[in-house]
Amino acid sequence: AFVFCLILSASTIPVCASAVSASNEETGYVYVLDDSADFLTDSQENSLQKQLYDLTAYCNVAFVTTTGHSKSSTADYFDDVFGPHSNGTIFVIDRCLNEIYLYSDGQAHKIITNSRARSITDNTYTYARDKDYYTCAYKVFTQIETLMQGKRIAEPLQCAASHCCCTVSQSLFRAVEFTFPQGRPQTGDDRIVCTDADQ
Repeated sequence: AFVFCLILSASTIPVCASAVSASNEETGYVYVLDDSADFLTDSQENSLQKQLYDLTAYCNVAFVTTTGHSKSSTADYFDDVFGPHSNGTIFVIDRCLNEIYLYSDGQAHKIITNSRARSITDNTYTYARDKDYYTCAYKVFTQIETLMQGKRIAEPLQCAASHCCCTVSQSLFRAVEFTFPQGRPQTGDDRIVCTDADQ
């Protein structure tokens, strides 16, 4: 599977020397953009930096691309970015493992829950699969901002699960309805037979 979502503990230490970071003076939150895999053009990085900076109104935020790392898990790898239990969210495109990750912790996790993180990665993984990494990241952070603003995002698997539950419930109702027909019980032939004497 290409999609994998978890919770991440979110330090203000860049992931590597090539990472770009800045702090929002009003909130104190930081963004980190680390394109170690060199998937983005300079103009794409500039566009994402603005988007990441806008998200620092709500929490710490990071975007990382990688083709390999020595950590045993992405959570360990990114504990170095914001520190344990910080208010933040991190999106990773890992081409070594062919997976994308979206982690949140602190207050951000109350909004970007595990379920919503899965929905976001489900909505965007095809861009990474097609090597359109900028669009993948842009759409991930757009959906994060939508959630932070208190709005809703598309959650197709949640809708599919609801539809499946409704279909199962409807089928069960029909089975019960068939077993217990409405109206008075039928006992024999109800046809009216007229005889000459009745006329």
